[in-house]
Amino acid sequence: MARVLQALWFLLVSGVCLWGIVESLCSLSQVLGWRSSRHALYALTGHFQNPGPFGGFIACVMAVAGAWLLRHSKDHPAGPTIYSVVNWTTTALAWVALAAGILVLPASMSRAGWLGLAVALGIEWLRVLPSGKRTKTQRMVIGLMCFFLFLV
Repeated sequence: MARVLQALWFLLVSGVCLWGIVESLCSLSQVLGWRSSRHALYALTGHFQNPGPFGGFIACVMAVAGAWLLRHSKDHPAGPTIYSVVNWTTTALAWVALAAGILVLPASMSRAGWLGLAVALGIEWLRVLPSGKRTKTQRMVIGLMCFFLFLV
């Protein structure tokens, strides 16, 4: 049963990352002028009607990809098994989704998307980091993130 749930988890993360890559490629083609935007006032919207939901979706995809990379970046199963191939494929898709999101999220002009991404990755970083191993620099970064979130 655990293997089935793990396979479903790999499939879900891979599907979300792949969907984000497709949306990012669609919006890049809109920025380059190869496709028309779905809104008259904005250059890119992906398959959405407005750039706001598009930015939120890209931020969610980037949060899922970043969380995957934070949690599974050190997973290297020994030997060429189906688990290692699926893990490598999911990790590669997460890297591509993160890179594609970094390309299109600034162009979407979604402040809420940036804020949501920062909060999601900050929380995931705190979850992954053992509580006894926080250094002074990490505490300072956490404090600065809270300060900037307060400013927004």
